[in-house]
Amino acid sequence: MMDSQDSNRPECRTALVARELSRYNVDIAAISETRLPAEGQLTKHGAGYTFLWKGKPAEEHRIQGVGFAINNSLVHQLTELPVGINDCLITLRVPLTNFCYAVFISVYAPTLDAEDSEKEMFYASLNRVLAAVPNKDKKTNVQCFKNKESRLKLRSCFERKLMDLSIGHGCISAQWEALKTAIISACAETVGYTSKKHQDWFDDNDSQIQELIDRKCAAFVDWQNNPQSLAKKELYHQLRAKTQHKICMMK
Repeated sequence: MMDSQDSNRPECRTALVARELSRYNVDIAAISETRLPAEGQLTKHGAGYTFLWKGKPAEEHRIQGVGFAINNSLVHQLTELPVGINDCLITLRVPLTNFCYAVFISVYAPTLDAEDSEKEMFYASLNRVLAAVPNKDKKTNVQCFKNKESRLKLRSCFERKLMDLSIGHGCISAQWEALKTAIISACAETVGYTSKKHQDWFDDNDSQIQELIDRKCAAFVDWQNNPQSLAKKELYHQLRAKTQHKICMMK
């Protein structure tokens, strides 16, 4: 996450990351592959973000490392700092209402070519972290929106749905399924789904589209039979452009 001393980069990476987070109005971002030693934090006052991380000891080889980038306005509201479990897991508790917390977990999962023992240790640690979250607290993830009003609306809707979840009961997969359903439901209510202007535009214009395509194909065959003819070449290109334009207008 930090540049080496011989880097030609005009700004350190944390400054670049903080600037992008600020541009998208992100409050909390999970970061990975920090490759920083031990635990620590770095505050970028100009950009308005604080970076907190957990990694391996300085004397060990580091290729992983996890952490959070948190908006400074939110850092002052935290009642506790993130807790680093290991270089692949770190948790953050953000106070909500009614003495509840939203629990954020930043993870760096083993890759497919990792040893089976490494994978087992990681998922065992993750399960312990999930199981240790109090029933009244809610495990959540981060959503990013450029529009502040939409972001606040989603946060309010999401918190309301989280309060209705019975996290802490049942198997882990069922809890994650319930959390996923809450996320999708909150997004559907506040953001909605992208839809086409005319859902059945192709079927409604099928005969007209086919006529345009047939004329274009006929012009192409005519041109290929006489490739030296500039007039036939020009006619084909005109019909192709006309076909594309009319189909776009139908959508």
